[in-house]
Amino acid sequence: MAQPKAKLYQRLRTKGFPWMLVESHKNGSPKPHAHAFQFGVRYSLNGKRRLDPAATLDEALSILKDRNVRLYAHQNGVEMLTAAGKTSTPRITMAKAVEQYFTDKLAEGKDHKTIAACRHSIDQFVESCSKK
Repeated sequence: MAQPKAKLYQRLRTKGFPWMLVESHKNGSPKPHAHAFQFGVRYSLNGKRRLDPAATLDEALSILKDRNVRLYAHQNGVEMLTAAGKTSTPRITMAKAVEQYFTDKLAEGKDHKTIAACRHSIDQFVESCSKK
């Protein structure tokens, strides 16, 4: 089985802002287009295609190396730890976030009348977000 590989892409400042594969020099170093303004690393993992964006070419190259190592490890059944700064927090619903906010405000000792006035405004905001 062939080793899965991550590839370096660039986004061009032309019509539609397309993502294009970065060409390489003969020595293997990347040759970005003059109109490139964003870079990314595209790869497939568990049948899903992913793109990790990067602001600079250097950042994209470091992501590319990391993804290729992780893909190789995944193919060979090795479990790798994630970076400390890259962990994602679980999502919560807006209703739970609003309740947590008001619980925190009550714990801070805010006045109940102030919280009631804020709750009315925030409830209207939440209602407007759920309308189509």
